[in-house]
Amino acid sequence: MFKKKNVIVFVLLAVVCVLFLAACGQSVNNSETAEADKEKPGEAIEMTDHSQYKVALVLPGTINDEGWNATAFQGLELIKQAGFETAYSENVKTSDYEAVYRGYAGKGYDLIIGHGFEFLDPAKAVAADFPKTMFAVTSTIEYEAPNVFAMDTNSSDAGFLAGVLAAKMTKTKVVAVPCGLEIPGIIRYATGFRQGVEYIDPEIKVLSSYTGSSSDTAQLKELTAAMVQQGADIIAPNADQAGIGAFEYVKEHKDLRIIGVYGDQKALAPDQTLTSAIIDLPGAIEQVAELGFEGRLEAKAYVFGVKEGSVWLTDFSSDVPQDVQDLLMDVIGKIKNGEIEVKYVLE
Repeated sequence: MFKKKNVIVFVLLAVVCVLFLAACGQSVNNSETAEADKEKPGEAIEMTDHSQYKVALVLPGTINDEGWNATAFQGLELIKQAGFETAYSENVKTSDYEAVYRGYAGKGYDLIIGHGFEFLDPAKAVAADFPKTMFAVTSTIEYEAPNVFAMDTNSSDAGFLAGVLAAKMTKTKVVAVPCGLEIPGIIRYATGFRQGVEYIDPEIKVLSSYTGSSSDTAQLKELTAAMVQQGADIIAPNADQAGIGAFEYVKEHKDLRIIGVYGDQKALAPDQTLTSAIIDLPGAIEQVAELGFEGRLEAKAYVFGVKEGSVWLTDFSSDVPQDVQDLLMDVIGKIKNGEIEVKYVLE
């Protein structure tokens, strides 16, 4: 009996030892794994503190212009909400571009965005003195190594989609693109619009002209009226704040239809806006800031269009037949897969 008890005790002790050794072994393995993970930066602990990355935006106009500058500011606000440290300067004079750049770079900003192709030369002039700062210039595809890069929302794609819709909806076979400033982003929109119209029907007449102003709504309204007098019944303005003039004219003529751009502009003419071609500059700024935070920004041209998910159409109005809506979705798909190539050109 005594021997039997001893055997039982021995067995129990053996089981306890095995379990103890197994636990120790498991502890050692976990420790080794943790040490191995430490040797792989970014895998063991994912850094998410955006506050350590500073982004500044330099604007040629005001943040409340309801167009070009306001859209960029929305992007800055977007990354601010994500935790990035941000700052901006608005209504900056051309003669002050370089000084403003140097001011932010001198304060240790990691990324400085100059909003407009006109910031390219000032960025190049300053960049060499601040090699740790990345300088972005919008509305261009020009860049300079090692720390000046281009970021451009593909307005050609947006124009193409608007052109396809205009060509399918026109009854007069005349469509119009009244524009404000003759700058790259707007020129490419008009060029893309023409391509979209020609994709559907090369015989449709496209009217396109520039007022030279981004804020004169009366002048843009007059240009729209002149185009309508030439037979245009579908209007696709691209003129920043001045574009409101086109919407005002369309609202006064119920037989006309209009296509918005940049943001959803349906509220400007609720019953006559077919859709709006969204050019998601805020989203592009968010993507660039994230790349900078991850240390992956390069001196190259970043172009954000349909393929990148940065250009799309808002909900269609009830005036747009289902087959036309389906056609637009098909066109978007073909741009994404490369079957349709929208020329990214200035003409």
